[in-house]
Amino acid sequence: MSLMEEFGQSKYEAGEQKGEKRGIVKARHEIAENLLKESLPLELISQVTGVSVGRLELLNYCEKQD
Repeated sequence: MSLMEEFGQSKYEAGEQKGEKRGIVKARHEIAENLLKESLPLELISQVTGVSVGRLELLNYCEKQD
């Protein structure tokens, strides 16, 4: 494998990992939104999903505005 092919492969793999991380974060936020709809305590949702209480408060506020 040439140096350029190795470089391209490493960039591809880095992009793939970045995409996987974004997918995980998006899934956590979707779970948090669903738990907010069920009126669970923010602290519990934060523990379960890893989403900060501040972010949950913002999501909760935005949900109430819709």
